[in-house]
Amino acid sequence: MTLSLMKMEQCCLTRLEIKTRGGLTQLPSPDESAGSGEETEWRVGIDFDVRKVEDEPVYIVPINIDLDSPDDASFEKISVSLTGVFSFPEDAPSEEVYKYVPLLCLTNLFGVARGLVAQATGMCESGPFLLPLVNMQEVVKSKLEAAEKQEE
Repeated sequence: MTLSLMKMEQCCLTRLEIKTRGGLTQLPSPDESAGSGEETEWRVGIDFDVRKVEDEPVYIVPINIDLDSPDDASFEKISVSLTGVFSFPEDAPSEEVYKYVPLLCLTNLFGVARGLVAQATGMCESGPFLLPLVNMQEVVKSKLEAAEKQEE
């Protein structure tokens, strides 16, 4: 097994908001599936930033994940914000670092967010909720395209 050049030095939860529609109104049947975003058309917003620490191979990457659901879902809104601190060896070539930043940083942070939300929603009426999987490459691409348009 080959270990990554990148290390997640720290991960900090800065916001977690879960808004449900109502409280316990009925007992779920035993064959009901746990809450999952896979079948519902969620409106997903993901924003991020990348800040390099001066003179060090360290990057600070905050991510904000906001989900709003259609009116028929148990969860009305789920918002998560995390900040990760990622480091590389001093001698890591910048070409290698750019293979990791921001894509792998964001992918790791999103995985942490999925676990946090599943754990926090475990006591909700509809059961644990898993954030829907997203194409993080598209998230990064959209952000870069938007930044280029702003510069024009």
